[in-house]
Amino acid sequence: MYNNQIILEIGNTKNNFENNIPVIFEFSKSTKKKHIYYLKYEPSLNKWTTKFRVPGNLMEGPVAYRIYPSWINHIEIPSSSLPGECQLNVTSNYFDYMGPVVSNIEKIPDSLSQGSKIFGWYLTIVDETNGFKKGNCTVTGSLDNSVYNYDLSLDTSLLDTPFITKFKILVSIPFSCTTMNYSITSLYLEDSQGQYTSFNNFNYIVNYPQLNPFINFMGKTNYLSYEISCIQPLDYSTYPSIVTWSPSEKSIDVSSEKSLYVNFDVEDVNGLKIDQLPVLYVIGYELQIIESKCQLMSQVPPTYSYFCEILIPFGFGFLNGNQSLSLSLYGLISNNVSNKK
Repeated sequence: MYNNQIILEIGNTKNNFENNIPVIFEFSKSTKKKHIYYLKYEPSLNKWTTKFRVPGNLMEGPVAYRIYPSWINHIEIPSSSLPGECQLNVTSNYFDYMGPVVSNIEKIPDSLSQGSKIFGWYLTIVDETNGFKKGNCTVTGSLDNSVYNYDLSLDTSLLDTPFITKFKILVSIPFSCTTMNYSITSLYLEDSQGQYTSFNNFNYIVNYPQLNPFINFMGKTNYLSYEISCIQPLDYSTYPSIVTWSPSEKSIDVSSEKSLYVNFDVEDVNGLKIDQLPVLYVIGYELQIIESKCQLMSQVPPTYSYFCEILIPFGFGFLNGNQSLSLSLYGLISNNVSNKK
């Protein structure tokens, strides 16, 4: 990235020197990612100024930006309305229009380890110009909607260069399981200059295929799915059952901020997916929602003990003298894929 400075002079600014002026740059037309900076008044210049950074390896040409005088409501000044000397023009010896992309996918054969089935993928990611910076990957079970999240960084790469990185996406499930598909349902990759690619199985990008990190595998979705066969019989007639439920408060006064603690025990003859933690929701009078992920405190199958702590803000759920709070628990997933809500 390269440091630059913008200097702005606006008339009729009396008594507005304390107000910063937002300016938003759109460095990439494909990603539509916005970069915002704030101009501050400089008394020695009698103007507003700020330094900003332009990502490297952009496409040559003008960069669009908009200025928003914060004391004038609903007014914006697009760069296209300004004279030529106010345009931000980019020149570049190299042009990187895309974020990182997946160049190779290799399935890791499933195996058994300490009572668990292990499987996954190797993802090789290439960004030869800017280099990979960060990303994340999500794997989802087709029947129980179990979710496995993975953060990707140069520290977790199996290779030592940012221009070609390789990641091991490893999933572990109990040996007592249900046959189903596990798929990579989302992948986000970003390079060192902020260019990114993104894939989401539930929101597929059609207009900009260059934003898909799997652009080299278009139409080959079998690479992203892994069928896991389970042979140990399970009881499919049962569901997780909450056998004890102990909240710290039976009623809560929201005249001040309060913490609510809940301990509960769950029984399931098939066993629970202990890496899939349930979420406690508190729902207010107008359906406001706050949530907190619970912790597994102990397990002696078929019994599992959980603890939840959630902070309830001042006034939450209170309206016109009425206060109503309800609790909801979601995400207890059995090995037989039944869910408890």
